[in-house]
Amino acid sequence: MMYPRLYLARNLLRDDGIIFVSMDDNEIGNLKKVCEAIFGEENFVGCFVWRRRASSALAERLVSTDHEYVLAFQRHSFISLGIPKDFSAYSNPDNDPRGDWVAGSPNTRPSSAAQWC
Repeated sequence: MMYPRLYLARNLLRDDGIIFVSMDDNEIGNLKKVCEAIFGEENFVGCFVWRRRASSALAERLVSTDHEYVLAFQRHSFISLGIPKDFSAYSNPDNDPRGDWVAGSPNTRPSSAAQWC
């Protein structure tokens, strides 16, 4: 039932288009296989978790699911989304064979006022 709809959606996408498909955890595995058959495994962009409600519903089942999954597939070559990364803060003052780096803790979250690369 999903295959014809997704196939049609693929044909309607521009060459640089991306489709986002939402599904709960009951059928996410099957949906990913169908999408891979239509769009190709190499065109898988990512799987996002969407929290659909803030409260749990433990009365319904033993395990409360408060989220759904959103699969993203591209039609062809992926065009980068967002702002290109600025590497001007990176350097290699000690000639590290691994290349340029920037000093700082990778675990520190930037504040909303800070500009990070």
